[in-house]
Amino acid sequence: MTVLCGAEKDRFLRPGTLVRLSIQVNHSAMLEPDYGVVVHCWKERDEGAFDCLVAFLGEPFPANGPVEDPYVCKYSASSLAEIPDESVPWLHTL
Repeated sequence: MTVLCGAEKDRFLRPGTLVRLSIQVNHSAMLEPDYGVVVHCWKERDEGAFDCLVAFLGEPFPANGPVEDPYVCKYSASSLAEIPDESVPWLHTL
């Protein structure tokens, strides 16, 4: 897997891309992952960086669908790590 850093992390993510967002918990060094699917991605005019709407599932892509309704948030593409489709085998059975 390629690890992107710096300006290389700012990129277009096609809708349907599986992503992970690592969130800092209570100002500690501990990071908590949240998993989701890109719904839409665009380049901001003012900042020139890519932003994405992501439907977050909360856990690593549950095989029987999410337990709770997904929630949608906007994040910079540079803050999202792509997850290879192969790591979610059931995805290709849909």
